[in-house]
Amino acid sequence: MNLILHIVLMLLSVALFTLFERKILGLIQLRKGPCKVGPLGLLQPFSDALKLFSKFSSAPIKGNLMLYYFTPLYFLILSLVFFLNKPFLSTSFFTLSILVLLFLYTTSVYTTLVTGWSSNSKYSLIGSMRSIAQSLSYEITLGLLFFSFAFIMSSTLMFKIMNFNSSMLQLFYCPLSMILFLNYLIESNRTPFDLSECESELVSGFNVEFGGAEFSLIFLGENLMLVFNSLVLSFFIGSISVYLIFWLVIIFIKVSIRGAYPRYRLDSMMELCWLIYLPLTIVLLSSLFLI
Repeated sequence: MNLILHIVLMLLSVALFTLFERKILGLIQLRKGPCKVGPLGLLQPFSDALKLFSKFSSAPIKGNLMLYYFTPLYFLILSLVFFLNKPFLSTSFFTLSILVLLFLYTTSVYTTLVTGWSSNSKYSLIGSMRSIAQSLSYEITLGLLFFSFAFIMSSTLMFKIMNFNSSMLQLFYCPLSMILFLNYLIESNRTPFDLSECESELVSGFNVEFGGAEFSLIFLGENLMLVFNSLVLSFFIGSISVYLIFWLVIIFIKVSIRGAYPRYRLDSMMELCWLIYLPLTIVLLSSLFLI
């Protein structure tokens, strides 16, 4: 019963996030946003879900049908695993919680890989190849950042992050947190780094052949991962007493960035990783060893 309640609350958080995002984007673009379905448009996410799940979906004739129908479900299941394991709240069982979290992040690349390949479409395949290159590049910096935080706290237990007290190491802690924020923004395939779903070039990218219920599951999984990444980032930035406020602020910033910045080019995004983020992370990590 508790498991079902957790899943319902997580799916409800995605619905509220989509409504919040469309409202903020409407304010940024000087339009109303959802306002017709229900009071103040509160029922709009539920009507969208009902519409998508009731639509007819057809699979590509020459695609791998077994993987085609399994990968959207895997998108959602993997996102639920991040929340249900709660490696950031455990104090005894997950003694290597940072490593467990990093392992789960590395498995997420297979979802877009298999999704793009199973559709048997060149546009979806290009989108999945972009996502693989993006994930492999930025998971290197993500691993180094997690290792840096583990070195600062002398522990791989993520619970200690929420109780981290200010010290001279805060001089390194804050820049690492800012790099981690940008890294999470890119890992989540969010604008301006949504190059695996670039509509102007790839016609929706790796999920172009998915519609109806399959697209809904992919959409739920991606937005649920964004909510989870914002939650983890709030632990790195704020303490346990105010992490909820930081969580909401981070989500607001990510939505505002989508409405304020244009999309990056693929080569610029790769250069950002290999020429800026990775050297800067290595320099900060080397400075920690010299203290």
